[in-house]
Amino acid sequence: NMGVNAEIYPLDVRSAANGFATQANWVANAIVAATFLQLCDALSTNRDCPGDHPDGAFFLYAAIGAAGFVFLWCLMPETAGKMLEEIDELFEKR
Repeated sequence: NMGVNAEIYPLDVRSAANGFATQANWVANAIVAATFLQLCDALSTNRDCPGDHPDGAFFLYAAIGAAGFVFLWCLMPETAGKMLEEIDELFEKR
């Protein structure tokens, strides 16, 4: 994530965009941390003792990760071996 962020923004806004992306990442991490225990109880596969079986939360996170992987696999252009100007051109086309 952070490796791609260093490359995809135009040079004139790169530092501000990287700062915004980092802030969004930390906010998302805070939301996950703040809601994790409630999510474990709500999505537990064991209704008798939901606190000891947080597997549903991990299934949800796995599904979100898989969906994100497919999304990026289909839509993110390859940037390996390209100069920054070439990468700028790639993203200007989109």
